[in-house]
Amino acid sequence: MNKITHFLSANLLRMLCFSLSLMSIAAAQADDPRNNTDALINDVVRTAETYLGTPHRLGGLNNRGIDCSGLMVKSFESVGITMPRTAQEQAMLGEKVTQRQLTRGDLVFFKVRGKVNHVGLVTRTQGDQVWFIHTSSSRGVMISTLGDAYWRDGFTFGRRVWTDPVVTRRRPTLPSPSFASAPGRFPEGSSRELTRKEIKQLPAKQAEMMQKEIWARNGYRFKDNATQRYFEGQEWYRNMDTTRRKGKVQRSFSDIEKKNLKRLQKIADLDKIE
Repeated sequence: MNKITHFLSANLLRMLCFSLSLMSIAAAQADDPRNNTDALINDVVRTAETYLGTPHRLGGLNNRGIDCSGLMVKSFESVGITMPRTAQEQAMLGEKVTQRQLTRGDLVFFKVRGKVNHVGLVTRTQGDQVWFIHTSSSRGVMISTLGDAYWRDGFTFGRRVWTDPVVTRRRPTLPSPSFASAPGRFPEGSSRELTRKEIKQLPAKQAEMMQKEIWARNGYRFKDNATQRYFEGQEWYRNMDTTRRKGKVQRSFSDIEKKNLKRLQKIADLDKIE
């Protein structure tokens, strides 16, 4: 009985921490009309997408390796929300929703060998189609669809963690001056020269994103709509004067950025910046 009591107490404490995170964000930002649930969800999804290509590592919480629940922890952490660490604990949050009710920002849970032990984040829906980002044990962070028989059969339920009154966004504190001078998910691309060893360890998708961030930080306006939308969702980019003149942007690259771009190009699956 003591073990059961301890388990319930621990989970109630985690749920309380999550609820307090949501309440503190709402209280701190309720007077800002720019903040709303959609903005919060967009930031969480965009953060998750920056991990695309990251390999699976049980217990991992960084770009070198991350697991499915860890991806949720890091994605929600970017907007100041503290998530429980395991998929089983995350499955207790919010409101349960069916597959037909799923929308962007919902969590999706799957049973493997009879118990819930996998979680993903819905990135978009269209009709009956649902796409979600998650960490596959064999392929790392990727986007899958519930139209795939494997995931459709394993799907158990969805959870909607966004509550009323509207959960508003708290912008995280910048961790260091170097980050402030080089905003984005991969500030080191502009702030210091990366070693060949570091770059070789990057998944191709992350190397591609690091290249694009260097171009974005120097004011490039992308022709590729998806890339442009991604950066327009970030305040530091929206406040910049941008151009599609590649030559002008290239002339503003620092020596560090030039060296990093050259090395990143060797592993990134990116023929050219558009």
